[in-house]
Amino acid sequence: EYEVTITNQSYQQVMSPPLLVSHASSINLFIPGVVASGGLEALAEGGDTNTLSGALNGAPGVCGVVAATGPIPPGESVTLTVKGSASRVLSMASMLVNTNDAFAGLESMPLPRSYSAIAVNVPAYDAGTEVNDELCANIPGPACGGAGTQDSNGEGFVHVHRGVHGVGELDAAEYDWRNPVARVTVLRVR
Repeated sequence: EYEVTITNQSYQQVMSPPLLVSHASSINLFIPGVVASGGLEALAEGGDTNTLSGALNGAPGVCGVVAATGPIPPGESVTLTVKGSASRVLSMASMLVNTNDAFAGLESMPLPRSYSAIAVNVPAYDAGTEVNDELCANIPGPACGGAGTQDSNGEGFVHVHRGVHGVGELDAAEYDWRNPVARVTVLRVR
């Protein structure tokens, strides 16, 4: 078992309840440069972990899937326990809810063999599934309270997010960030 602490390092970006997955290295939660899965799209646009966790639970090569029960405010942390093994890797995704489709993403970090904690900084990715119009109707977070989805297509592939630019109704001075947006600390406890 591993205790995983996720810390929101952003100033004004609330993170949706994060999804953690321990899995074989042959499985990917997301791949930069590749089209996002439907489950990742649901997570990145609306913070919904159900589709992605449903696809992963019980899948061959997946050891553990766990989602937090609540969001992570800026400067706060959440600790989750996930089953795994030293032969598995860890992935994590959590929407930055004051955006169209940004998510903090960790892909295939090797799980530690020893009982010493390891920590990594995590950047924000753009799922590429929604246009970054920064209009409140399409942003579910507390800055806007919108629907979280739109009918238009985005860039078409996962890539490092470019941040908030103030092109719509979000104030870039309040909601923009520079990577990393989160810190993930992993400790083997059993």
